[in-house]
Amino acid sequence: MSAKPTFMSSTALMNRDDFQLPITVPLPIQYAAEQLAGDFYEHERSPTFRATWPNQDAFVKAKWMHHIDTAVRQLAGMLGLAAVPEQAKQEIAAALIEFNASATRPGARDVIQLTPNTEAYEGDKTIHRMDGLN
Repeated sequence: MSAKPTFMSSTALMNRDDFQLPITVPLPIQYAAEQLAGDFYEHERSPTFRATWPNQDAFVKAKWMHHIDTAVRQLAGMLGLAAVPEQAKQEIAAALIEFNASATRPGARDVIQLTPNTEAYEGDKTIHRMDGLN
């Protein structure tokens, strides 16, 4: 995974060319979601997962949007931390406000989210473990 990017203006928006979200995601939220997708990739995954996604960067590019909810919660939590610079807090707050306006507008669709410490995130440790026995 590449180096963690610094916060940018929440007015700079980006969606991936290969997947257009039905909402606008400000860069601070997207970057946090990408980091979370990279963390997800790093966990113990099945051989089938690794065969499907041998490259972490490709996985993050394709699947970051499934980590938006956790990214939003983490960024919101940063607003109360004394160690976070005021400028970063302002950028986070602006990004959260902008995201909320986009996510709650008519026509916005949900994207399935993965949350740490759930079976969907952690995975079934027995699935795909019988490789070579079929």
